[in-house]
Amino acid sequence: MNPDLSKYFSIPMITQYPDPPKVSLEAAIERWIVTNATEAKPKPKPNLEQYDKICSDWKQKDKVAKLLGMFSSHKLYEDWCVAQPDENERPKAKWPEFVRTMKEYYKPTENETLKHYTFRSIFQQPDETFPRFCNRVDAEARHCNFKCPSVNCTAESVAIRDQIIIGTNDNSIREEALKQSWDLKDLRQEGMRMESAA
Repeated sequence: MNPDLSKYFSIPMITQYPDPPKVSLEAAIERWIVTNATEAKPKPKPNLEQYDKICSDWKQKDKVAKLLGMFSSHKLYEDWCVAQPDENERPKAKWPEFVRTMKEYYKPTENETLKHYTFRSIFQQPDETFPRFCNRVDAEARHCNFKCPSVNCTAESVAIRDQIIIGTNDNSIREEALKQSWDLKDLRQEGMRMESAA
């Protein structure tokens, strides 16, 4: 006799484990038979193509059920309930749909303001060479959305140039860049030349 353990726990015990695979596949085939039964054919048999589709659909649903039931924490199941709030749709979910929904749910939020702040906070370190600093500014700019739809857009190169001018600790490079109104290419070349000459 199995004792009722739920009285010993403050939270209700919920079993998430799915049916064993054989029972689940048989149930899927039985559902297909019931759905496709007619007066002329009360017990239809699926043809090979239909059987393959039943098996494929069942496997996709079974993957989700096994992951949520056997191989994951309650937290994942709770997140799935939030990501797919329709409780009628959750049992029908196949593996690709489950993965897509969960990826969307866990996708980090894009905080463009924070990315731009981080980009604008880049300054040349005391022991950092000018080319290395330029590369660091370039790399951080990739996280920002400085591009525009026009093929002639220069927003990204202007932002990078400006941040290099603002962030460099070499005042002579900054003064020359501002005086000569260098573009990004000139700033990189002339800045490297000035740094190596010093």
